[in-house]
Amino acid sequence: MDNIATSLPFFKSGRRILIRILRYLLMALLAMVLFGAILLLFGKNPLEAYRDIFRHALGSPYGFSEVLVAMTPMLFTALAVALPSRLILINGPIKENIFIMSQK
Repeated sequence: MDNIATSLPFFKSGRRILIRILRYLLMALLAMVLFGAILLLFGKNPLEAYRDIFRHALGSPYGFSEVLVAMTPMLFTALAVALPSRLILINGPIKENIFIMSQK
């Protein structure tokens, strides 16, 4: 007999969401580990570097505002690339654009 909780649609979608969240957390952790390895190669203490990053970037209102100021242009640039690519509006040679538009 199947478990009733696992057969419910909400549980399945909740499980997918949890897997997505865990995947992104794992990617962030992997990036931090790789950056820590690079810091170690240059003779720096990664734990000290992360402590300083979080203390100065997120520990004060001024630091947080500077993070937002630096992040905004990068966010808009990413949106300018991601949004058209999701809508299949990537600029390329005219022949390919005509071919893509004729497929709709």
